[in-house]
Amino acid sequence: MVNVKAVKHYSAVVSLFGEMWKLGIPTDKFILNIVINSYCLMHHADLGFSVLAIFFKTGIPFDVVTFTILIRGLFAENNVKDAIHLFKKLARENICEPNEVMYATVMNRLSKRAILMLDAVISLLKEMIQKGIPPNIVTYSSLIDGLCKSSKWDDVRILFCEMGLFEAGRIDTAQKFFAEMLSVGQRPDFCTHRILLSGYFKNGRVKEAMSLFHKLERKFEETDIQLYGIVIDGLCKNVKFGEAHLIFEKLFVIGLHPNVVIYTTMINGFCQEGF
Repeated sequence: MVNVKAVKHYSAVVSLFGEMWKLGIPTDKFILNIVINSYCLMHHADLGFSVLAIFFKTGIPFDVVTFTILIRGLFAENNVKDAIHLFKKLARENICEPNEVMYATVMNRLSKRAILMLDAVISLLKEMIQKGIPPNIVTYSSLIDGLCKSSKWDDVRILFCEMGLFEAGRIDTAQKFFAEMLSVGQRPDFCTHRILLSGYFKNGRVKEAMSLFHKLERKFEETDIQLYGIVIDGLCKNVKFGEAHLIFEKLFVIGLHPNVVIYTTMINGFCQEGF
């Protein structure tokens, strides 16, 4: 349903710009982008494209922001084919280089569509990485959300491990995806548990980390020296040296052998304790 009041506001912006143009009042890239955005919000991306002529006429350089607005406008009108065509054309013809925001815009819109579109989204993610453009939390979240809705759990698990949601402090988001995996009967693997444990410790949520660790301990197949290493390191970094030492001693009881990383962690812990 169209918001009539909002459309009137956008129309007013376009009308005001028309008066400025007639009066010869100088314009700039910022104003022109606002006009294009207003047309797109009124679902008239075609008129938004007509504003590009003013860029050429005035010699004002358009940039990635201008085309991101137009691409978003095309998607809003469900004109996916033209949106993708424009996106590919920009880089192919050296018009402008897509940035993180433009990639996120395209991937977000595609991930909400048919399952077949997800392959294109994953391809774009790889393209971003190859170009040295770091995907942000929004980009990953959009893709994972699309994969979850399509029940592509193997891909979700891989991305979950790649991005490390906890690294960005997005605990609630990470827990949401983890819970969704469990709700559909998907069994998280070691990589997923490693991300969860590391994230809890890095965000000072030791109680939750240890609760998860003890659950994994009861599943003997889920524990190995690497997992214990994460716990010992996390406890030491949260100034829980006594608990870390108890787990270190436990390794010998259950037949696991500490590696050089764990020994180094314990030595650093003892030093901090003043031993």
